[in-house]
Amino acid sequence: MIHLSARLAWHDTGWNGCICREPHLNASCIVQEQIRDGREDELEREHAGVPLADLPGWLPPCCRDIAAYADRGFTFVHRDPLDRDFLKPVSVNRRPLT
Repeated sequence: MIHLSARLAWHDTGWNGCICREPHLNASCIVQEQIRDGREDELEREHAGVPLADLPGWLPPCCRDIAAYADRGFTFVHRDPLDRDFLKPVSVNRRPLT
């Protein structure tokens, strides 16, 4: 038997593919380095509750986590969190679960 666990950043609206209602209060995002280092609190507060698919040309660094149960898809660029040269960025079309 194989067990798998996934660690997602906490989200105040159930990982529905929208920016948190109060992103500046989400301490879970501070724990994960790749999210903490890429946060733009003011920009996220301006777009609180907005679906990732509707954001104007940017995505928060937690976009993979908060869209686990998203109704709508979006595209993001996955970059190697260890910044190794041999793993190039990959564009990922995140489709909603059906």
